Amino acid sequence: MKAVKLVLLIIISATILDGCKKSDQFSDVPSITFKSLTVMKSPGSLYDSIADLVISFTDGDGDIGATQYSGTTSSFVSARFKKHNGVWAADTTAGATLGENLPYLTPTGNNKALKGDIDHSFLLPFAVTKDTVRYDIYISDRAKHKSNVLTTPEIVITTY
Repeated sequence: MKAVKLVLLIIISATILDGCKKSDQFSDVPSITFKSLTVMKSPGSLYDSIADLVISFTDGDGDIGATQYSGTTSSFVSARFKKHNGVWAADTTAGATLGENLPYLTPTGNNKALKGDIDHSFLLPFAVTKDTVRYDIYISDRAKHKSNVLTTPEIVITTY
């Protein structure tokens, strides 16, 4: 009988402690932080370079990612800037601003808070001469909350 009471006490204690476990608390507005940026030559190409950007994100209500049938979107947006004589200016060429839907990430259960990394690879613009670019990045959720804007370190594009 004592063993049964002890087992019940352990189960009840574990259930209470699990229920008291503090869940992640983040703002419902997504937030992003820079993690890394790697630039490499595209395999099999003398001219194209690829950038691999990793950012961390949090979102309190977990409404990240597009749903196929709801008509709502959640995007990863990047805008390219070029440096001319030490001054940054928005790049107005085609493809300089990109928006891509993020995959649906909303967790099941009561705690919808999300925390994770986004790994995004993209082609850098072809440069006839040495060029310097940077990107402004943000994400938006399905409620159209826009995260903070993150600016990448500058990227020097060289030619061969």
